[in-house]
Amino acid sequence: MITADLVKIANYCRTSFPKLKQISMYAHPLDILSKTSDDLKDITNAGIDLLYIGIESGNDSVLKMTKKQSTADIHVRSCLKALDAGFRLSCMAITGLGGKELSKHHAIDTGKVLSEISPHFIGMLTFMVYPGTEIEQSIQNGSMKLLSDMEALKELELLVKHLDISNRDCVFRANHPSNYVTIGGTLPRDKQRLLSTLQQARNHPENYKANLLRGL
Repeated sequence: MITADLVKIANYCRTSFPKLKQISMYAHPLDILSKTSDDLKDITNAGIDLLYIGIESGNDSVLKMTKKQSTADIHVRSCLKALDAGFRLSCMAITGLGGKELSKHHAIDTGKVLSEISPHFIGMLTFMVYPGTEIEQSIQNGSMKLLSDMEALKELELLVKHLDISNRDCVFRANHPSNYVTIGGTLPRDKQRLLSTLQQARNHPENYKANLLRGL
């Protein structure tokens, strides 16, 4: 959407709802990069100040496999550009998206990319397969192997270990119904507590959410 239309919509919302406190929207990294810095500042000045960005992964092989049409470098450049314009960012990533083969690289690289960005919020989801997708076909023919519950927790733990956010307080949440364990805290303060919770969960599998109870 062109900048002038976004500004017009934001102004209309604030006129219609005088007590409106926040306007947020989803944004693709390439759409952010396509706008000038002045465009982005015009949007934030109009009151649209929080962007939800699907990072999904910080590993280029995983991003190519899932046809994200983005790269780790694009993720970082676009998010830093948005932050510089005054946006707050909520970045989302997906545990298990690379399957068994790319699990370690997916975890480490995603942690590094999120650290470079240092968003205000991080939301973690767990990969779930939708019928009829190409990834489902890859799983059925054996070219991609899904993580077990234990492996998904181990991957999330590895990702958290590689989060090094120091620019600001970052709210970290893994509370989506797809997740096996619900955790949350503020980085960097709660990093060790988050890791301890994940380690405890791996040591006590009886506390896992059964797949049928995960709400999806």
